[in-house]
Amino acid sequence: MVIKLFSSGDGGGVQHILVLLVLFVAFGIVVAKWVVEIWWKPKCIKQAFEAQGITGPSYKLLVGNLLDIKKIMSSTMASATDRTLSHKIGQRVDSHFLLWSKVFGDPFLFWWGTEPRLAITKSDWMKEVLLNKGGQYEKIALSVRCVTKDIFGDGLAVADGEKWFELRRLFTPFFYVGKIKAMKGVMETSILQLMDDWHEQVERARTSIVEVDVHKELQKLTAEIISRTVFGSSHREGRRIFELQRIQQRLTMEALVSFKLPGYRYLPTASNRLKQKLKKEVHNTLSRIMKNRLESAQHETGPDKFGDDLLGHMLSANDAMSQYGSKKPSFKLSTEDIIDQCKMFFFAGHETTSLLLTWALMLLASNPDWQQRLQAEVDQVCQNEIPDEEALGQLKYMGMVLQETLRLYPPSPHLSRVAIKDTKLGNLRIPKGTTVTYNGILANRSEAMWGKDADEFRPERFGDADKHIPKAFWPFSLGPRYCIGQGFAMQEAKLALAMVLQRFRWALSPAYRHSPTLILTLHPQHGMPLLLQRRVP
Repeated sequence: MVIKLFSSGDGGGVQHILVLLVLFVAFGIVVAKWVVEIWWKPKCIKQAFEAQGITGPSYKLLVGNLLDIKKIMSSTMASATDRTLSHKIGQRVDSHFLLWSKVFGDPFLFWWGTEPRLAITKSDWMKEVLLNKGGQYEKIALSVRCVTKDIFGDGLAVADGEKWFELRRLFTPFFYVGKIKAMKGVMETSILQLMDDWHEQVERARTSIVEVDVHKELQKLTAEIISRTVFGSSHREGRRIFELQRIQQRLTMEALVSFKLPGYRYLPTASNRLKQKLKKEVHNTLSRIMKNRLESAQHETGPDKFGDDLLGHMLSANDAMSQYGSKKPSFKLSTEDIIDQCKMFFFAGHETTSLLLTWALMLLASNPDWQQRLQAEVDQVCQNEIPDEEALGQLKYMGMVLQETLRLYPPSPHLSRVAIKDTKLGNLRIPKGTTVTYNGILANRSEAMWGKDADEFRPERFGDADKHIPKAFWPFSLGPRYCIGQGFAMQEAKLALAMVLQRFRWALSPAYRHSPTLILTLHPQHGMPLLLQRRVP
């Protein structure tokens, strides 16, 4: 039988054996790579850190510490909310960080699936990571990039390497100070519409006091502003993207803290079908906006024929490159690139500012002396007029309050970078593939850095320019990858807060439950109900 199988007259049998052999070898290679990724590499990295005295919770095959994190988070979320308004929120938001730092010290190593993460709170170490002078780090690990792709795509915030450099160079002119000032009119229009709506609600209330969930209202406001900024006259379609991204945000957070077998996202589960449906609708909406803009531009001339919004800026840049002919630059945005940038800027452009304003209003409601101080400042500087750029720059107390809000309730509490090669950090050797994670909530409450009142709302700490605080305080990140929209976000926040202060006074509703929670960003779990009362001129 064996002789016949290998005889010259039975070539088909030999071919079958060769095919089976190739499949067997390929299967063996896949299994070997899988074993290396889920067992051998984690073991080597664990040993490398242990040799330096760095320990952490035990690595579990495939899942790492994800199940531990989910269990701790679920327990925290189910616990009673805080009615004392304590700003010591680390136990609620980052309970696993607190627990493991007490058990294993600082820094410690934990595992996000098979991805090693080094948790640190030393600001000088994180500063070195963020400055990234040797090019040792990239923004985001592959595992996280895959999960967040529906929201961010391959946008500027998550791009790396040459693509990030080219995107940064493309968008920097759009966020120059002069350009941001020109966007103020768009901001004013949307804010005035919200103020009119609040006035109507107060007028309809029999007691002249109305309860408003300002978190929802401010999300809609900032979504409206960024819709006009990114999409211009097509801003109404941006509202639908806002609704879709709210759902995507929740699904993404669930995916980040859940263990799924490799390839799970391709299975036709209810969750995966919903994700695909949302992704398709966002894509189709943005494609339609872009198509309409290109068609309109055919009948226009001049430098702004594509529009003066962010979408127009991208289309104009592409059009300019096409004029080079064979000598055009190598980098040009594809249709998918433009869609990814729109998704990323739309999400980041409304999320950060709405949360900054939400937490600032909460802090001013619970500190009426500071609310009165800011109102007096706004009244003196602005004289019942909508503040211009010069007036916004003179609102010193407001700047202090917003900085303190960012310290206590940073919209994006964690800063992370992944090592793309073996490197050193301080006195530690960092193996390739390790993500260095800086916990802003815990670091911003460090008594060593901020003093014994680190858990208290004290805006005056930002009033002394000689203090060292800003050097270790990065609400918009640091280094070459600092947030490009920082100026836009702060102008929007100052303008909105000033206009609210001119028209209303407010207090926390008895229904408010202090429950900060992470849904990619730091949200009030049960909203932010405030009691609004119209100010009498």
